[in-house]
Amino acid sequence: MSRARISHLPQAVQALKERRMQIGAYSGGGYNGAKIDRASLAGWHVRAGSATRDVLPDLPALIARSRDLNRNNPIVTGAINVNAANTIGTGLALAAEPDGAVLGLTEKQVEDWAAQTLPRFLAWFESTACDHEGQLNGYQLQDMVWRSRLESGDCFPLLMIDRASQRLKIQVIEGDRVCNEKLAADSESVKRGIKLNADNVPIGAYIAQSHPGDVTQPAAWDYRPFRTPSGRRALLQVWHKTRPGQLRGVPWVAPIIEPLKNLGTWTSAELRAAVVNAIFAKFIEMDPQAFQDIFDDEAQGKVVEKASQWSGEIEDGKVINLLPGEKVSQDAPGRPNPEFDPFFQSMMTQIGMALSIPKEVLMMHFSSSYSAARGSLMVAFKSFMKWRDDMVTQFCQPIYEAWLEIEVAFGRIQAPGFFESDVIKAAWCRGIWTGDGPGSVDPEKEVNAAEKRINIGISTKDIESRQWDGRPWKLKHRQRVREINAEKEDGIYIPPAGSPPPPPEPSTEPSPAQQAATEAAEQRRLEGQRHAEQMQMLSGMFASVSAMAAAPKAAPEFNFTMPPVQVNNEIAPPEVHAHFEATMPSPEVHAHFEATMPSPEVHAHFEANVPETTVLMQHPTSAVATHQRDPETMEIVATHTQYITQTLQELK
Repeated sequence: MSRARISHLPQAVQALKERRMQIGAYSGGGYNGAKIDRASLAGWHVRAGSATRDVLPDLPALIARSRDLNRNNPIVTGAINVNAANTIGTGLALAAEPDGAVLGLTEKQVEDWAAQTLPRFLAWFESTACDHEGQLNGYQLQDMVWRSRLESGDCFPLLMIDRASQRLKIQVIEGDRVCNEKLAADSESVKRGIKLNADNVPIGAYIAQSHPGDVTQPAAWDYRPFRTPSGRRALLQVWHKTRPGQLRGVPWVAPIIEPLKNLGTWTSAELRAAVVNAIFAKFIEMDPQAFQDIFDDEAQGKVVEKASQWSGEIEDGKVINLLPGEKVSQDAPGRPNPEFDPFFQSMMTQIGMALSIPKEVLMMHFSSSYSAARGSLMVAFKSFMKWRDDMVTQFCQPIYEAWLEIEVAFGRIQAPGFFESDVIKAAWCRGIWTGDGPGSVDPEKEVNAAEKRINIGISTKDIESRQWDGRPWKLKHRQRVREINAEKEDGIYIPPAGSPPPPPEPSTEPSPAQQAATEAAEQRRLEGQRHAEQMQMLSGMFASVSAMAAAPKAAPEFNFTMPPVQVNNEIAPPEVHAHFEATMPSPEVHAHFEATMPSPEVHAHFEANVPETTVLMQHPTSAVATHQRDPETMEIVATHTQYITQTLQELK
C-alpha cells in the first residue's frame, strides 16, 4: 500500500464514522429500527421531510395511478364503492336543531322555527337547484365529492351566490384545477395552488379555469378565498389531514398502490393461464412422406400457405392443421392454481388493514359465524362513522350554514341576532346529519339486544334508532302517531301484544262531590286568569316605560290612566297611575315605575337600570335586520339589527 493511500485512510474512516453517526448507527439510541449495522437495515436510507416535501412532489403520480387503479383494478373499484356506499349511501340527511338555551327560545318555538326552515332547505337541497351545473341534487353531490376525495386526495366545493336567483350554488372543483398560476413552481406564499398568509395559514386557492390535463392548457386562473370578508364560507376543502403543515390530501389507496398493482397483474396472469388450460382444441399432424405422395407441388403450396396463416391463437373447439413435421408440445399448467385463493385472501387481509375495512366487508363475503360477521360489520361501521363525520364537518354542515346565512341576509328566514356574534350564529345553524344504518346480520337478535339496552337504561330509543337505519326516533314516532290515529279513526287499530288494558270509560254523570270540586277549580282558574292578565298588563307597561328610558328624548316624568279593563264579564276600573324617573345619558339610566290596581289588590313596583343594549335575543318575529351589500359580489359588508318593542300607544 502506498504512503499516499495510508495517509488518507484515517480521514476516510473518520468520515464514515461521522456519516454513520448522523443516520443513527452509533447515536446511542435504544431503537434497533434506527441502526444501519444490521444486514436487514443496511440499505434503508430515508430522511424526515416536512409535510409539503413528502407529499407535494409525489402527488401528481399518486393521483394518476390511483385513478388508473380505480378504472382498471377490481379491488380498488370495489373498495371505493364499499366506502361510498356505507359512508354516504343514499345521502346524509339534515335535522335542524337550533340551540334554544342559547337563543332564549322555548322548545315549542325551536320546533316551530325548524318546521318552517327545514322544508325550505330540503326544497333547495333535494333538487338540482343547488348544483351550479343543474345536474345533481345535494345527495348526489355528496357522493361525487366523497368519491373524488377518495380517488384524488381532496376536492374543493365552491359556494357562490347566483345573482339571478340570489340563492346559493355549489360548484364542485376537482383537486387538479387547484394549482399555481401558469403552473409555476411552488413559493413561500403559494404551494400547490394554496395561498398562505404571513403566518403560513391557508387563506385561499388559485383555481384554473380549465383542467390542466385537457388538450389545451388553462389560460387563466381565479383566486378564491376560503372565507369572504363578511366571514361566510366561500371555498371548502374535503380531505384528510394527517400531519401539521399539510396542505393537500393524498389518495385513499396511496400507501398500497404497489401491492395493489402487483396483485392485479398476478390475478390477470392466473386468469389467462386458467383460460388457456380450459380451451379444448384438436391438432392434426400430417405425415411428411404422405404429404409428398398425395399432393402435387401446387396443392402443397396451398396447404403450406393456409397453415402458415395460423397466428398461434387457440380457440375452444377448433381443429388446427399442422404442417408436416410439426408437433404440439404443451406443459401442464396446473390451473386453476390451488395456492391462488389462500395467498389472495392473505393479501386482502393486509389491504383491508391499510384501508380500515375488514376483509369480509371489503370483499362483501361472509363465510364465518354470526359473531365474526357482526364483529367485522361493527369494526367497519366505526370507520364509516368517522369518515361520515369528516364529510359532515367539511361539506354538509358548512353548506347548510352558508345557505342559512344567505337566506337570513335576504330576509327570507327570520333569525334575530344571527350576525351579532358567532355564538348566536352557531346556535341558529346547529343541526344533526344522519345517514344509513350499518345493516344487520340477525335482525331478531339485534332488536332484542337493543330492547334490553333501553330497558336497563344504558341506551335510548333515539340512539338505537339512529344505529339501526340512521333515522332519528322522533321522525318515526310522529309517523307512528299518525298511523295509529288513522287506524283508530277507521276502527282497525289492534293494540300490540302485552299492552296494558285500556282505562274504563268515564261516567257521563258526575257525582255531587265531583261537581263541587269542578266548580271550585273553575273559580280558582278565573281568579288566577284575572290576576295574570292584570300582571301581564303591568309588565307590558313597564317594558314600554323602560324602552322610553333609552330614548334620547325621554321625558323626566310621565303619568297616564289606563281605561277600564273587562275581565270575566266584570268591569274593573284599574285607575293605574305611573310615575317615571330617568337619569341620562344612556346607558346610565334608572327607571322607576309604580302601579296600583284594585280587584284583586295588586301593587307592582319595578326598578331597572337600562343598559345601552337592552335586548340580546328575542323571538324571530320581533327583530328586523338591515344589510349593506357589495354590488358586485352580493356579499354582506355591514349589518344592523333593530329589535321591535311594544309601544305605549299599542298598549292603550
